[in-house]
Amino acid sequence: MVAAEINRTGRAAAVQADVSDSDDVRRVITEVAQKLGPPTILVNNAGISGFGPLLTENAEQLWHRVLSVDLTGAYLCARHVVPHMISAGHGAIINIASTRALMSEPDGEPYGAAKGGLLALSHALAVSLGPRGIRVNAISPGWIHTSDAPLRPEDHAQHPVGRVGRPEDIAEAAVFLSDRAASGFLTGQNLVIDGGMTVKMIYV
Repeated sequence: MVAAEINRTGRAAAVQADVSDSDDVRRVITEVAQKLGPPTILVNNAGISGFGPLLTENAEQLWHRVLSVDLTGAYLCARHVVPHMISAGHGAIINIASTRALMSEPDGEPYGAAKGGLLALSHALAVSLGPRGIRVNAISPGWIHTSDAPLRPEDHAQHPVGRVGRPEDIAEAAVFLSDRAASGFLTGQNLVIDGGMTVKMIYV
């Protein structure tokens, strides 16, 4: 559906894959390259949520699943897309992390660890790939409203900018980080986009 909308004015292809499976990721990137040309921008946005008490019976299963999708998936996508970027002489990788990498609520170990790992992966890749003309950065979204559920005034009031985030806030940041003219000197960084929520002190 999204690909069809994009194809009205541009070019897009929708390909299904499991990002935690290396062979599947290789297949997708090869197929995309054949249809659209060598990819020079990668946005690692695939992810699943994972929250649960540490001592529950399925805690280890949840840990492995969240890490395999949210962290290993980003690594595999980068690994298989980098040869195309090297051939092109440039590239930009943007990892979608989370403010959960910087702050926590109870029972969020798998998700927090995966997103924290994404930040470390981002600066590690930035150092490794910089000499090949590839920049790597992360975006850490805060509260982004993606459903039709109504928001309360107090939800907006938690943010210094006066509102909850929108998907467009993250999309525009990804466009900025992918643009060599706008951010060509920016790599290995984490861009926190949360309306100021993580810097606001709250007294109860």
